[in-house]
Amino acid sequence: MSPEKLKGNIEKRMERVKTYHLKMEMEIFSPEALQVYSIEQWFQSPGKYRLEMSGGEARQVIISSGEDIWIYHPELKDYYRISEPLKEESHTPFLLSGFWNNLLNARELTIIGEERHDNSNFYILEVIPQEQTSHWFKEIIWLEKKKLVPFLIEVYDDQGSQVSEFRYQEIVINNDISPELFESDFSWEEAQAQCQALSLTMEEVREAVDFPLKLPSYLPSGVQLDLITMSEEPGCRSVIFHYRGLSQFSLIQNGPVNREGELVETAAGVNAVGAERVSVGDDYGFIREDQGINTLFWQFQEQIYIITGELEPVQMVKVASSLCD
Repeated sequence: MSPEKLKGNIEKRMERVKTYHLKMEMEIFSPEALQVYSIEQWFQSPGKYRLEMSGGEARQVIISSGEDIWIYHPELKDYYRISEPLKEESHTPFLLSGFWNNLLNARELTIIGEERHDNSNFYILEVIPQEQTSHWFKEIIWLEKKKLVPFLIEVYDDQGSQVSEFRYQEIVINNDISPELFESDFSWEEAQAQCQALSLTMEEVREAVDFPLKLPSYLPSGVQLDLITMSEEPGCRSVIFHYRGLSQFSLIQNGPVNREGELVETAAGVNAVGAERVSVGDDYGFIREDQGINTLFWQFQEQIYIITGELEPVQMVKVASSLCD
């Protein structure tokens, strides 16, 4: 089997897939701790899918009806809408179609061996992704020969160290899936009041706001900027940078505020009571944990910044401090 013939077979396989349901487990290796996430997803062609990801006490649900995409945090009872679903589908992590497209568009794909495991036969692939980074430099993939679905994906950085592992536990293709899985009762009016999450470019948001925007010079391994949105409420305009990958979090930058003394709830929009005070660059901020979601908020040069998501506190402080350089 040559790589070119394998890619041709994958293209034919993709054309035959109308629905699927899969379960998988993701492990992220970092100096701080091992992070383990369980992921379940349902898909119906052409653009409907539901993805549920949980790790510890945190859970995230992504629902695409083919017209709208909603991202929902059940513990926080927080959700927002993404426009242009067919365009954004390619940015949604872990979709089987995304896995196959990454193989087809890989910079290099080499069949380095074959193995038999649990009565199944596999190709062992070495893949150099098209969008290669220092934290996602190479993949070793076990690909089931008959169905051409993944069994195991190992991700390595540019130093040859393994940074993550994806184990697929169950994949059922062309099965019956309930249409209700792709429906939601979220209110667009309420979401609009919270955050009208339209995908924007950096140039567009810089033109729309009258305060400077900063991007962190440090990001955790396997994380990259995925989406930029903007929220506007009475007296407050915010730009939200959504980071995806091995960890998921949002960086929120608010317009200038006038305050004296300590950072308080009215300035940050987050209650500092019970939060831990931490150093952020040459200043300070507050960090707290709520049902598995960490939130760090601080002020830098008259602006309020918030980082919220799955990052460990140490990583949040490193990202925040890199904004203050």
